[in-house]
Amino acid sequence: MKLRKVLGALVVLAVVGGSVGGHATAAPGSFPVVAFIGDSYTWGSGASAKDKRWTSLVANKMGWLEFNVGEGGTGYLTTFENRPNYFGQLDEVTALRPDIVVVAGGQNDQPILDRNRSELFAGVSNFFVQLRSRVPRARIIGLGPSFPDALTPERYNFDQVVREAVRSVGGEFISLIRPTPVIDPAMLEPDRVHVGDAGHAAIASRVLADMHPV
Repeated sequence: MKLRKVLGALVVLAVVGGSVGGHATAAPGSFPVVAFIGDSYTWGSGASAKDKRWTSLVANKMGWLEFNVGEGGTGYLTTFENRPNYFGQLDEVTALRPDIVVVAGGQNDQPILDRNRSELFAGVSNFFVQLRSRVPRARIIGLGPSFPDALTPERYNFDQVVREAVRSVGGEFISLIRPTPVIDPAMLEPDRVHVGDAGHAAIASRVLADMHPV
């Protein structure tokens, strides 16, 4: 159902311009199309408005047409209720035929990291291989996981695995925990999980600063 909604939005956008994600921008063909894959941070939870979420801040700054397929509670391997994991978001992304794909998140995979890190790390590598096969000409930008609480050696290992997986398919990697964590506890919402506008702005600033110049 979500795929049909995205495809329908593409038809509308071709006439009036705009974005799936709640902010106006140029019509398709004028600027590159970017698809964001991720979790609730990617979808914009905690932001006061759609144009305050980090994905929209980045897209607006870069002049990209944003399509956001983020699903709260999900991860590379983790599903949530009826929401697919990142593998399940690939059909939507492929249908968009994006120029750029940005992948972010992974913190919802913490239970798998604790239980079977080998399964998770293999899944991350496989995901980026599959993504590249779906969008062979697209620019891929992968963000490492961010965490609202203490960083552990395993979390740093997770970040490194994402880095290696992204670069193995010719993508660009951006860490949100190295050299320093982008998330400050003061940025957290009362749920102590999501960030508010300041946190989204901080993530956007890190991404914009660390992206490769084009």
